[in-house]
Amino acid sequence: MAFLSDIRSCFDAVGREKLAIDAGRMAQLPLDSVSAACRAFLYAVLELNRGKLKRAIRFISQAREQAEDIEELSYVLHVEGVLLSMRGEYRQAVAKHVRCAEICKLTGDKLLGCEALLRLSGLHLKLGEPAMAQVYEKEAALIMPRDRGRA
Repeated sequence: MAFLSDIRSCFDAVGREKLAIDAGRMAQLPLDSVSAACRAFLYAVLELNRGKLKRAIRFISQAREQAEDIEELSYVLHVEGVLLSMRGEYRQAVAKHVRCAEICKLTGDKLLGCEALLRLSGLHLKLGEPAMAQVYEKEAALIMPRDRGRA
């Protein structure tokens, strides 16, 4: 397990594509040495994986309240948007991903920004708004890191 110093490192540790952690892996983590925001973030992902979305949203809300800076907030908003989308709360998910994408523009995080824009595209398709979906898809293509690494 990678060194967990902030929410961004936690996000990378649980996997960008899958957001996955199980109780066994969670028990191996040095949770007493990470920030309260990191713990809440990790518990949110654990509850997501358990299918307990209501509990996951409570934990991600705690992480949002305790995020130490704007970059950490962007990762929390991204996961919060994923959770809201899974609950069928598409408009609320759109708001979280829009804010995430805005923050990513400020911080220069092209990889997370691209992920947020692609999520926005998918959400607008679910909402029956293909023109908006296309706008976000094109915007994502313009900033997509070409080396698939952190940009």
